[in-house]
Amino acid sequence: MLRFVLLYHDCPPAFGKPSHWDLMLERDGALLTWSLAELPPTWCTVGVRSPTDAGAQSINATRIADHRLEYLDYEGPISGGRGAVRRHDWGHYELLGETPADLQVRLHGKRIDAELLLPQKSPA
Repeated sequence: MLRFVLLYHDCPPAFGKPSHWDLMLERDGALLTWSLAELPPTWCTVGVRSPTDAGAQSINATRIADHRLEYLDYEGPISGGRGAVRRHDWGHYELLGETPADLQVRLHGKRIDAELLLPQKSPA
């Protein structure tokens, strides 16, 4: 079963990057990672799950470098003064489709149950 985690990355001002969310999907021994400036509103409410029949939701996500599998279970400070992360949600996901441009997945988490369309590549 393929796992995912959604982390909140609290960045210090000196890091030069605003705090954001990191969505990570386990695949081929690494975590495919996307940075999200904000979450869809339904993802922020404890105990409320996203509708499962709404179809794939395109979210404002930017593909960034893969991360180590350790982040699936990690919460705490990040080396180099880059802030700290805490888990917002975790669970498993299904790969529903893949093209060179997009990855379509369904997340099954503690808070989130949603179908997403994620960009495969970072913007140029």
